[in-house]
Amino acid sequence: MKSSNETGNYQGAYLKNIYSESSTALNPLSPPKSPFPGLGIAGLIAGTSSGQASFQITGSVGPQEHFATGGTGSTPYSYFIVANDTTAGTQTSPMQVLNWLSTGSDSIPVRWPRVASGTDSITYDVIRMTTLINIGDSVPSAGNCGGGAGGTCGSVVTGISQASACGNALICTYTDTGVANTTSYNIKQGTYAGQLSFWPGSLISVNRTVMVDVEAAPVVGIGLSGQALQSAKLCAGDGVTSPGGYTSCLASHTYVNNAAPNQNRDSF
Repeated sequence: MKSSNETGNYQGAYLKNIYSESSTALNPLSPPKSPFPGLGIAGLIAGTSSGQASFQITGSVGPQEHFATGGTGSTPYSYFIVANDTTAGTQTSPMQVLNWLSTGSDSIPVRWPRVASGTDSITYDVIRMTTLINIGDSVPSAGNCGGGAGGTCGSVVTGISQASACGNALICTYTDTGVANTTSYNIKQGTYAGQLSFWPGSLISVNRTVMVDVEAAPVVGIGLSGQALQSAKLCAGDGVTSPGGYTSCLASHTYVNNAAPNQNRDSF
């Protein structure tokens, strides 16, 4: 589900008692069953919204969705995309799109949804790091993406043009190799406030904090400019959140702001 007021003045979305049994098998690469085949599943996409628009998910469970996966190796990599709107001078936070098990020397097909905002010029940066497993693992954030071997957080390519990455299609691609080192990457605050048609994850927010009863995961923050991605009554897993924001809870919270160093759990 996507809700935004990109083309009007609508007032967000309210979801209650959502129960999901989605899986990546419902959006296969072949045969295609959606405009974005093989790119995972989205729950709520809180698109660009202004005015008094608000988003809320109530109930003991919420959208439970998934990133695309693949690979036959034993080295876990996660890939993130930064979309740069060079016309507006804004950029997204790193947006997770793929979890891959690498052999260390394989060719890795990184695929992501096209990001377009009117006629603005868009370029893409691709970031790779070891897949997050443990509580306290750091997402890509300022100062911790210095590049290096294997799964050390860093970029594998930067400044890919819309035409080169996507052509006239809704899906953009880049082929990485598991043996290549990553390069030091300066992660900036997510400020993008343009359109977004699709991105995988249980909760995706462009520029609004979403109120939830129970912390959602996995989540993707895009252009929150330092705001909370979700405000929850209960933190479910006490794990890390998206690079693009942080989760706040009544009793405890996980705080990760992609323009500041990774921070530990704290209490409100």
